[in-house]
Amino acid sequence: MRLSEAAALQVADVRISARKGLVVVRAGKGDAYREVELNALVRGMLDEWIAERAKIAAAGETRFFVARTGHALSSRSVDLAVRRVAARAGLELSAHVLRHTFVTLVRAGNDLVLVAELAGHRRLETTRRYSLPSQADRQKGGGGPRDRVLMPVEILTASQRAEWERFPQEIDEAALTAFFCFADDELEAITAHRGAHGRFAIAIAVGALRWLGFAPAALDELPQPAAALIASQLDVELASIQPARLNAQRDARAEHLAHAMRITAFRACSDAELDLLGACSPNGRSATRARSH
Repeated sequence: MRLSEAAALQVADVRISARKGLVVVRAGKGDAYREVELNALVRGMLDEWIAERAKIAAAGETRFFVARTGHALSSRSVDLAVRRVAARAGLELSAHVLRHTFVTLVRAGNDLVLVAELAGHRRLETTRRYSLPSQADRQKGGGGPRDRVLMPVEILTASQRAEWERFPQEIDEAALTAFFCFADDELEAITAHRGAHGRFAIAIAVGALRWLGFAPAALDELPQPAAALIASQLDVELASIQPARLNAQRDARAEHLAHAMRITAFRACSDAELDLLGACSPNGRSATRARSH
């Protein structure tokens, strides 16, 4: 469950019997309704809480989670409680991290559709990105066959970028999944930036660097399927993103690109790497140099 869903949970929405139990989420993201089944361990813990709640809840209070005052806990209070319990166990995590941990069950081979249903994701693409390895996984060499190919250097020269300055009109499913699905740590880095349009521009730049090797000037020309996938991951309505604001002023664009390059581990191509590229060319480095002027 999302933090806001847990805080808004009503007593009547928790249904527990000896053999089964479920929680009804009546107003999930986008006002979506769903039911979350409870295993035996969770049912037992909630039974204990129900008995304790009966002792402290104020008269007429309908929220399931209440404070010692007897009144409903806010989302912030729920999150702080999770952090305190985690700290006592020697862990550093939040309610949001706990939810992310659950959704990454898809990496262990659990059914994508089932995990999406339990998590309340309206689009499978949102759940699918959790199947991708994090940056930490890749550093440990644990990415496996699903790991994405990250281009470590920018190999296009200025003149080549000028020739390919626009996005292709179409993108296939393989490229969409490989380059525009973001791992947890990458999404966290993107959403740390201020402003919905700034975050969207950075996300486009991250995908473009991987897909094309550079970020085209006209970000609003990104193929619609890629834009829709980014919007679902950033939890924004695509219609709210204004094309003119994506193609921001030069200073803002430079900041967005620098942020995207840090996320993707891009850097400028060195002379030594140009030599290596030139050696691979039929005409040697002279051809590489000629194309750079």
